[in-house]
Amino acid sequence: MKGLINFFEEQLGKKVNIYKYKKGKIIKKSQQIVVWDNKEYIVEVIENNINIKLNGNFYLIYQKNINKEILDKVFKSLYETVNIIKYNGNYILNTNELGLIDENTPQIIETEVYEKTYIINLGTISNREEFDLKIDLANRLKRYIFIENSDRKYFDIYDLGIYNLIELVRKEKSYPTLFDYNLIDKVDNLVLETGIAFIENGFNISKTSNNIYLHRNTLIYRLEKIKDIMGMDIRNFNEALIYYVIVKDYLVSKNM
Repeated sequence: MKGLINFFEEQLGKKVNIYKYKKGKIIKKSQQIVVWDNKEYIVEVIENNINIKLNGNFYLIYQKNINKEILDKVFKSLYETVNIIKYNGNYILNTNELGLIDENTPQIIETEVYEKTYIINLGTISNREEFDLKIDLANRLKRYIFIENSDRKYFDIYDLGIYNLIELVRKEKSYPTLFDYNLIDKVDNLVLETGIAFIENGFNISKTSNNIYLHRNTLIYRLEKIKDIMGMDIRNFNEALIYYVIVKDYLVSKNM
């Protein structure tokens, strides 16, 4: 019985009670009949009592075809101080060792499992409400991450904040009346993405040029083109902020 309880608590990330099932007994919504060693049992989830110690840093892992059994073996062999949590269908890592899971981890995992891997650093979590909120937020916004990023595989809570802002803008009907979205269509995607890269590289011409392998004169030319067509000088913070949000939304929508 103890082995059965441990199995379900690990899979669900919640405490459970297990009873022998008597035929004809009516079961509750929180209960489920399972067969173990040719015997029938009732598994009942104990609500509001997750089997997780809420301390240290938490990381969410996404793979298109996630194989939890293989991931378990990989993490247990590579990261001895990582606690593996399976919670409501999510695969979560927990560790007190800062810097152990970083932007290199997805590549390390991919070489072991041959599956594109994304990791979101949810930061330090101290209570159940924050835990559920961050998990729900990451699940809601993961489609933006998958659509927009082919090379980048590691994200943090600030990235989720940006994607959440983009989603809010999408729902806010006043934005198309404040800014002429048709102007975005007149700008080549490469030029739009160059503007995004310029902002993400701290408005630094040299850094942006080096990171996206673009001659600085071509970069400056593209920034001027954005200004000419859209009327937005993204070297100015206020205009860059609006540009970043509406163009990110545009690029994501185009690929959905």
